[in-house]
Amino acid sequence: EYAEAKQLFEEALEMYQETGDQYGIANTLNALGIVADGLGNYAEAKRLYRECLAMRRQIGHRGGIANTLNNLGYFAYLHGEYAEAIPILEESLAIFKEIGDQYHLALCLGNLGATVSALGGHLEAQRYFYEAIRFALEIWSVPLVLDALVGTAALLVASQPDQKERAAEVYAFVLAHAASDQFARDRAEQGLAGLATELPPDVMAAAQERGQAAIFEVIVAEVLADMAFVWEK
Repeated sequence: EYAEAKQLFEEALEMYQETGDQYGIANTLNALGIVADGLGNYAEAKRLYRECLAMRRQIGHRGGIANTLNNLGYFAYLHGEYAEAIPILEESLAIFKEIGDQYHLALCLGNLGATVSALGGHLEAQRYFYEAIRFALEIWSVPLVLDALVGTAALLVASQPDQKERAAEVYAFVLAHAASDQFARDRAEQGLAGLATELPPDVMAAAQERGQAAIFEVIVAEVLADMAFVWEK
């Protein structure tokens, strides 16, 4: 309910501004950016993210700076501004490494993988997704692993036409896993819908059946091994 959230955040922003709470102001600007994006007000969302970033730089909040940069970079990616997104995400990534935030590090790596892949840098994108999965596994964040798996499946479709059956299997696995968030499920469903027009029905059905029955540790290990094999070729 974005409209209701917008009103509440605007009220909170006024109170933070009255008390001069810069952390509160920055956090609320970031939240308003997310709401504006959800409402389709893209120019407003970008303005709010940039205003939040400026304030977080001013107060020296390193984690907040990295998070806002990640939001801005991913926002740019979603709206097709790939070249603009990459340096923003790279700065975010560097800060997450500096402060040791592995959760957001894995998230940012996945965003970089998707962005670089959109520009045709498939081998570099594989490395980003590989690292995203590795860091997510270290902190056992299953939803982050599943999100990165969706990215690797999309990359397989874009870069290796002979691996579309494998991509369908990965998409089906993500859809069947209870820990998948709605965003990952939506992208997996879209991926499967696209592949349904490219693969024979029996091949598609078999791939989905394998994916639905797959074991988490096994399919993740196989995906990582497949990526490492491509680098060594």
